[in-house]
Amino acid sequence: MLKAYRDLEQKGLIGAHPGLGTFVEAAPETVGLTELTALRRNLVTGWLREAAATGLDEDGIVALFTSALGDFRNRPDEHRPTRRPRRVASGETGGAA
Repeated sequence: MLKAYRDLEQKGLIGAHPGLGTFVEAAPETVGLTELTALRRNLVTGWLREAAATGLDEDGIVALFTSALGDFRNRPDEHRPTRRPRRVASGETGGAA
């Protein structure tokens, strides 16, 4: 439990206040439905269509995507934009974590 609290505190999501408790200080960013819909549409009309046009079947597409995802995970600094947790307005959380 201590490790989980420490991890959340290092990410800036919670803050420990001696004598008062531990409180939520920020919420992690989430992707909205509009953004997810646009990403899905771009994937279908772009990358998936191009992969199918090259002759890849479903298994080939899955294998290629899985391989690319592995590369993405192994080199996050090269691919991912830096994102900071969204700060929660005072009083928005409703209390202790």
